[in-house]
Amino acid sequence: MHKKTPCWLLLLTVLLLQLPAQAAELLIRMRPPQGSTDTSHSYFIGLAQLALNKTASQGAAHIVLSKEDMPQARALLELSRGRIIDLDWAGTNIEREAMLHPIRIPLLQGLLGHRALAIRKENLAAFDQVKTVADLAKFTGIQGSQWPDTAVLEAAGLTLQKPPKFEMMYPMLLNRRGDYFPRGLTEIYAEVAALKNPDIIVYDKLLLIYKMPMYFFTAKNNVALANRLEAGLQMAVDDGSLLDYMKTNAVTAPIFPLSRYKNSRKIYLDNPGLPPQTPIHDERLWLSLP
Repeated sequence: MHKKTPCWLLLLTVLLLQLPAQAAELLIRMRPPQGSTDTSHSYFIGLAQLALNKTASQGAAHIVLSKEDMPQARALLELSRGRIIDLDWAGTNIEREAMLHPIRIPLLQGLLGHRALAIRKENLAAFDQVKTVADLAKFTGIQGSQWPDTAVLEAAGLTLQKPPKFEMMYPMLLNRRGDYFPRGLTEIYAEVAALKNPDIIVYDKLLLIYKMPMYFFTAKNNVALANRLEAGLQMAVDDGSLLDYMKTNAVTAPIFPLSRYKNSRKIYLDNPGLPPQTPIHDERLWLSLP
């Protein structure tokens, strides 16, 4: 007859069996904010965690921020190499989708391509006269040198200053090195508020509108993370929690209700760099203005 196994040994065995599950917790590295005016950073970190929480059945996962500050171009390069960060967000174009694995669910439901202008208050009357692209071309805009939006604006014939870093752009506007800084509706209000400078205002009587989805991207070989994020985001779209998140997050809440833009003048632009795989016909993924 075998001796009865001691209770302490059974307990130890159970604890040891649990260790692999605890050790398997997934830590996903993402980049830190790009300066004090990068107020939309918290939105994307929170949205990534929301998608991970939706797929918690696959295991616990949490976001951790890299300590290395990087402009967007470098962040995407490091991401493609599987170094420093595991996940990033950016406006898409053909080159980025060739280099990285895009998760083709617009994180702002298409509103990244709905742009109001940050301008100096002294130019308010001048911008009230802008009705067409030709009118806007008389002024100098500011846009990131590596941003896909830059190609859209230049294709429309607009003159731009193109600094390499986001944290340079609002100071350039203040220092009269440009006349306007187009920013997505979901970004501009929080950014201008963070400046705490009454000389810079949000001009939303005029909107530039083009297709420019913001996606999460992973490295090409990080298929497991890409699939998990896509599954979580699809759940958030279908159950309405993505839209709820947009309406309640401090960064994006000020744009709702969208009817506030009913009387804004709208200039529609083509996006020559929009990838053909963009799910433009999936109405669940896009919001539009009245």
